[in-house]
Amino acid sequence: MFGMANLRPEDTGVDVLLHAYKDIDLHARHGPRIKAYPGKYTDGRATVFSVPTRDGVPVEVVGRATVRGKQFRAVVEFIEMNWRPLVLYWYNPDYGQDDLLADLIQPD
Repeated sequence: MFGMANLRPEDTGVDVLLHAYKDIDLHARHGPRIKAYPGKYTDGRATVFSVPTRDGVPVEVVGRATVRGKQFRAVVEFIEMNWRPLVLYWYNPDYGQDDLLADLIQPD
């Protein structure tokens, strides 16, 4: 089962809606991920990005990229800057959306 934090552009400095996922029951078959929506989230055309679990591991796209160009680079930069709180959100049941939002660093 997954929980989710809705990360809006005003929270992230990135011009797309992001969803950070939380592994609530610790049974996920993959690691932490972020979904980025180039339009409305109801369109369902998200790009899924893996979140590195340690320094030096690159961000990867899982599947097909629907976010392109400047927005794509901004999402990657955001994840690279915030991988630690995103991983903490994924794994720690006591670390909620408010904690995550408080710890995020926005790109310049």
